[in-house]
Amino acid sequence: RLWRGAAGVAMFFIIFVATLGAAGAMGSLSLSSPSVVGGEEFSITLSDASLNTNPGARESVTVTISADKENEPVHDVVLTETDINTGVFRGSAVTVPSSSAALPSPGIINVVRGSIVTVSSPAGLTEALTILSPGSVLVPPATAPGTPLLIEVYDPDVDASGVLREGVSVTVSVSCSGAVAAGCPADASARPAQASETVALKETGPQSSRFTGALQTFLQEGTAAPHAGAGDGAVDVRGRSSGCGPDVLRVSYQDGAPAGQRSAQSVAAFSGTVLLSNRTVDPSGDGSITVTVSDRDLHNVSSVLVFVSSSRLGEPSEQLTLQADGACSPVPTFSGSLATSPSGTPAEGDAAVVV
Repeated sequence: RLWRGAAGVAMFFIIFVATLGAAGAMGSLSLSSPSVVGGEEFSITLSDASLNTNPGARESVTVTISADKENEPVHDVVLTETDINTGVFRGSAVTVPSSSAALPSPGIINVVRGSIVTVSSPAGLTEALTILSPGSVLVPPATAPGTPLLIEVYDPDVDASGVLREGVSVTVSVSCSGAVAAGCPADASARPAQASETVALKETGPQSSRFTGALQTFLQEGTAAPHAGAGDGAVDVRGRSSGCGPDVLRVSYQDGAPAGQRSAQSVAAFSGTVLLSNRTVDPSGDGSITVTVSDRDLHNVSSVLVFVSSSRLGEPSEQLTLQADGACSPVPTFSGSLATSPSGTPAEGDAAVVV
């Protein structure tokens, strides 16, 4: 700026204005990740030259960590300077999935899914991260051919809307287990190729985070596979009697946060049946009941056990051994007889029931 003095002499004054931004004045604070899964550790880095008060020593500084979980206290975490005279301080904290109230514990933060964890420096800098929950897939351990495969996905991180029922999708693939029924494969034909199916799941209710759906299965016999193609909402499956063992239905879900594939599997298994030779027993004289069990999963099994109980007071349950019919058939059957009598002493293990 030019300034003319009283004597007419031009005088020049140079004014220097130094500006220092907030980041330079206060340093910077960063976390190792914007989100973690409950149970994981995260690291904290604080760069602040003003905290480097002793250039000849590695110093430390305390930051505070809070979580927006009910009754969760504020935690103090000590960061240590990376080396002498760096002004950079590092440390870490561990998240623990817990909904209970916690006592202040350095470096251990109790969280629930969706919690926001905030780290604050002495100078007022803050950084936050979100607690994520991995999704999970649930299917029954066994599915009978001809019945729907029931599928459920639980993923709290998908629940973006508080008022709408949202949706996710899964992929179902089918392959034989390789657990061959040695000696008696009722269906020795090669398994036809089965395309994967995509199944849309719907949230059970707003903010429930549970998504359900089903895929219809059909019994596949011989070389015919009417549902082998993709996109028809069904799959053909074979049971234990096939040449390559029971089919395995694998359900895969691509989780977005945290990223990863979640899966579960269900094995094709038939429901067995129990038949009685007669529905009534004459209590006036001795008699018998023939018990027959049919089960397509019991190939190469010589016998099965059944338990017979009576509502008669004091009559113990009976364990009855049913013998296989000996034939290598698509539906193995087993049978045995139980005696009935109007008199006698109730006893366990005598293959008889007092009625």
